[in-house]
Amino acid sequence: MIDGKDSLYFYLTDRSRDVIARGRYPKLADPKTKDTHFYLLKGSFLLKKAKFDQLHDLAGRREIEAHYVTDAGHYLMLTEDRPFKSPSHAASMIVGRDVKGETLWFDAEDTPLVDLMK
Repeated sequence: MIDGKDSLYFYLTDRSRDVIARGRYPKLADPKTKDTHFYLLKGSFLLKKAKFDQLHDLAGRREIEAHYVTDAGHYLMLTEDRPFKSPSHAASMIVGRDVKGETLWFDAEDTPLVDLMK
């Protein structure tokens, strides 16, 4: 799992509360930025099983699996930082299904991203 937390990043944990993914959201740090992507960072883990309702999400996941991960046991590990259109899109790629990412990403103080976006 990923060690330590930094205030510049957001974290997604598994059921045992181990951090499995880190991300950053420039838009939240600087509302004037034109960069609206949410970045899933190198070393983040993706669950191996994926089941998406939307075909474009499944195609995106397959592209990531083909080019940007390495096998890490029960997980796939991201080998480079990857931009996503939203925190939800990034979280969906991690858990392998459609999710509301704003409720799954937390900062270093365990504040959910959804609360920070208000």
